[in-house]
Amino acid sequence: MERDTGGIWIEKYRPKTLSEIVGQEKIVALLKAYVAKKSLPHLLFSGPPGTGKTTAALAMARDLYGDEWKEAFLELNASDERGIETVRTTIKNYARSSTLGTMSFKILFLDESDNLCLEGSTMVSVLSDGERKNIAISDLGDAATLPSYDFTERKFEQDKGKVFREGTRSIYRLVLESGEEVLCTKEHPFFRLDQDGQTRKTPLGNLKVGDKIVMSSE
Repeated sequence: MERDTGGIWIEKYRPKTLSEIVGQEKIVALLKAYVAKKSLPHLLFSGPPGTGKTTAALAMARDLYGDEWKEAFLELNASDERGIETVRTTIKNYARSSTLGTMSFKILFLDESDNLCLEGSTMVSVLSDGERKNIAISDLGDAATLPSYDFTERKFEQDKGKVFREGTRSIYRLVLESGEEVLCTKEHPFFRLDQDGQTRKTPLGNLKVGDKIVMSSE
């Protein structure tokens, strides 16, 4: 019997396209529809290990971009690469580079994204009366905001990040007449276009079927 030395089996036999994925029929059908329309919303894959989350993302990228899919697919492991510096350098530089062929977008894949959350004992820097102060996240108030810190210039920046407490939040799917889908929370604000021609900031929970909303063209 000849020994197989062709590499790790999980990689050697990983499905290369969405059509090769066995099981997850509804998910695969949905992803195939996105590929057919060449339009991709923000997606969140969840489930226990081995259900095909990473495989589905890689297969979809191959179906969208063909043999040059690696040029339009950036994979980051959120367990190791996270924080404002990753956003400033790796992600921002990737987003600024040109896309391939006729595609107007590229894919950023954050693996293990549940590790983006921080433990309550994590120490963070906040500004208090103009002075920097270190405090544990668990000791921050519900309305606390965290300023970004530029380690190159050694100073705080004006933008702020918001702290969310532990727990779950319901995610809703907003379907537009164009077929585009938007995933968001009930509190997510939209600009509703009223009959008087004015736009009003309205949370998803206050929208009803038939309302017109203003969406960015970018």
